[in-house]
Amino acid sequence: MFSLKDFIFGKKKFIKTDHLGVFDARVRKDHSLKEKTWASTIKSPNYPTEIVILLDGNSSGPHSRQINSVSQIIKNLPKINEALFLKFSSDPKLREQHPSIDLSRFRLCCISPWDNDKNSFELEYEFMSEDKKELSVILENGLIKEILW
Repeated sequence: MFSLKDFIFGKKKFIKTDHLGVFDARVRKDHSLKEKTWASTIKSPNYPTEIVILLDGNSSGPHSRQINSVSQIIKNLPKINEALFLKFSSDPKLREQHPSIDLSRFRLCCISPWDNDKNSFELEYEFMSEDKKELSVILENGLIKEILW
């Protein structure tokens, strides 16, 4: 059946991964090297809701380096969260700027590429209450490089 959406944006393509679920993107040409954003959602035992994962890729699928890196991030989430808590509690400037923040009330909602050349990713956390506070953590090669409010 003809779909105007498929004609304009391309057909939806699905790529299954071992640890990060099924990614999808709209692809117009099967062998195009044009950059695409691939999206997936996964349920982690450490979080009450799904985590959105956005990766760069082309018409063949997400880049394998990013799949491998994000798989390691998901595997190491408890350690990453522990490092975030330690960094926050040991940084007087962060504590002074955000004295009432309870990091145990944040949950990871999205992982996306930050700088491909440095193998870095942004982990976006949202506050689990009516407050609309958010924070982002920039991970480079699995280590926290920056906390953004």
